[in-house]
Amino acid sequence: MKKVWAMLLVFCLLAVSSAALADGGVLYVFNWGEYMDMEVIHNFEKEYNVVVKYSTFESNEDMYTKLMTGAAYDVLFPSDYMVERLIRENKLQPLDKSVITNAEGLAEGVKNLAFDPDNTYSMPYLWQTVGILYDTTKVDPEAIEEQGWDAYHNPEYAGHVYVYNSERDGFLLGLKALGLSVNTTSEADLEAAYNWLREMDKTVRPSYVSGGLQRRCRHDHAGKRGHELLHPEARHQHRGRQHGYSRERRQSGNG
Repeated sequence: MKKVWAMLLVFCLLAVSSAALADGGVLYVFNWGEYMDMEVIHNFEKEYNVVVKYSTFESNEDMYTKLMTGAAYDVLFPSDYMVERLIRENKLQPLDKSVITNAEGLAEGVKNLAFDPDNTYSMPYLWQTVGILYDTTKVDPEAIEEQGWDAYHNPEYAGHVYVYNSERDGFLLGLKALGLSVNTTSEADLEAAYNWLREMDKTVRPSYVSGGLQRRCRHDHAGKRGHELLHPEARHQHRGRQHGYSRERRQSGNG
C-alpha cells in the first residue's frame, strides 16, 4: 500500500455512542498537546451537558503505548499511518456517519485516502505542512532557499536549531535532503537517511522538541538563546517576530 507521507491528523472515534453524549455523560478525548483551546471544551460541556476528560500526548508512538496499556478513549487524534495501524489491529470502531453532519463539506482531496479508503473509521481533522521555519532577522532567506534541507548540515547554525521529535518526520527530512522518496521501502535508502540524520545531529546539535514546543520557544526567546532554524510543526508557533518559511510542499488545511 502506498503510504501518505504528509502528516495528516484525523478525527477518529474509538467508542463513541449516543449514551456517551447523554445528559451527565463523560466523553474521553485524547489529543495532541496545544491543539485545542480549553475554552472550546468548556463551551462544549455547557452546550451538551457532558463532562470531557481531556488528555494529551506528544507523539503517535506515545499515544499508541498508552492504548496498549488498556486505556480507552471515545475520541482519538492519530496521524494517517497510525490510523492504518489501529485499523489493522482492530482497535477502532466504525464511525456513525449519520451524526457527522459536516463530513460532506470536506475537500475531496483529503477523503477516502489509502489508509482508510471509505473513511469507515476516521475523518480528516488537520492537514499540515512539513518545512523549515526560520527567523529572517538572523538567517538570509536566499541562503535557506539555496541550501534547502542541507541547511541542517550547516555548522553556521550549530546550537540554534529545533527539530521536531518525530521518527517519521525526521526520516522525511533525511530522505528529502538526499533526493529520495519519502515512501521508500528500500533498506539502503533508509540507512542513508539514518546516516544523514546522524551527521545532522553531530553538525548542528539540534534541540529535539515535541508537544511542549510553544512553551520552549517562548522560554528560549525570553532567555535570548535565539534559535533561528526550526523544522516541521513549529512553523505556526512564533508570533510577533518576522519569519520566513521554506518548504518542499504544502498541503491544504481542512476540518
